[in-house]
Amino acid sequence: MAFPMIRDFQQLDRLDHFQQYLLTGQHQYVLDAVQSMPADDLVSIWLRMHLRQDLPESIELALPPSFVEQWRGWRAYYIGDYCRAAEHFLLAWQTVNADCCLTRQADVALGLGKVYTRTGHWRTAREWLLTSLALGRQQNRLFDIVQGYGALGELLLRSGHPQAAFTCLSNAYHLLPPGSGQRPRQLNYLASALLRCGETLRAESLLMTSLHLAHDSHDDESVWHALARLQFLVLDNSRVPKDHSEDVTETLKEYVPTAKINPIALGFLHMGHALLAYRHDNRVDALSKIQLAKSLFGLQFPYEHCWALQWEAFLTDKPGVNDIVTQELLQLCAVSPKMPQIVLDSSWQCLHLPDENGFTPLTRNVHDVESLTAARYLFFI
Repeated sequence: MAFPMIRDFQQLDRLDHFQQYLLTGQHQYVLDAVQSMPADDLVSIWLRMHLRQDLPESIELALPPSFVEQWRGWRAYYIGDYCRAAEHFLLAWQTVNADCCLTRQADVALGLGKVYTRTGHWRTAREWLLTSLALGRQQNRLFDIVQGYGALGELLLRSGHPQAAFTCLSNAYHLLPPGSGQRPRQLNYLASALLRCGETLRAESLLMTSLHLAHDSHDDESVWHALARLQFLVLDNSRVPKDHSEDVTETLKEYVPTAKINPIALGFLHMGHALLAYRHDNRVDALSKIQLAKSLFGLQFPYEHCWALQWEAFLTDKPGVNDIVTQELLQLCAVSPKMPQIVLDSSWQCLHLPDENGFTPLTRNVHDVESLTAARYLFFI
């Protein structure tokens, strides 16, 4: 009878080893380790679910329903199928509460908050994100709190509250433990808020720090996001000399990843190029960059794709577009939680958010250059 107990303790010891990396945000280390584990290894399955990675269908079908719905919600979210993601997360919310699975409540609430943020249902998104934060604090789940503040900061930035967004994102950054692998990403987020506040010097400093940290740690995704934000900083920065290259990938070409791309960040990078080209009356180059961005956004990022489509229509003197996918997202029925009244979060609850869907201005049929340029503030860039 001793052998099964020894085997169980070995599994728990392996899980504890990887948990230490997850708690400090060193997700890439865990992802790399998972690649060499057997598909049916229990620790591997748990880690894949925690990191929202693909699972074999046979494994998926064998898991408890609440775990499956939570995992399916994240997988749908990451491919831009937000309506289906909402369905899965709502089913997961019902089952985790019925089964008293307290450790997963904050993550499910976070998922719903992020889905409703991406679909423009910002008031409902705030309710779910504040619920996630409250649960994370109650259960002392540090990384859930970090993610909750980060997601709330993103929502507030999109909805026109850059100072409040900076406070939330700063909370997320300072809650990270020393040595966290999330620091370059969080610095990029902070820089976005500073850009909206007109603090271009401070934003540039954070972005260059992020770029160096991410490059040295082979965090290509954070490198791409830093470059995209630096490209938009060029748009807003009157200090850039006229003879200086306005393409950050040329200025910082030694940092540009060669093996891996990030579609959303590279799409925004091309959008930044396009806006600069249009500013210089180069409509041909602007259209070329818009079309590159459109192909990168694709169906995975529906509202970003819609923005590129609207720019394309404007540059080719065509009527605005009626995008079926975004119309469906506008009509999504957002479900609110029974949110507890938390004094600590009252300042976020009092901020004004629009009654209508946040992306409604983007989906109008007719646009001018001012409205299309201003639409950038609807995105987390």
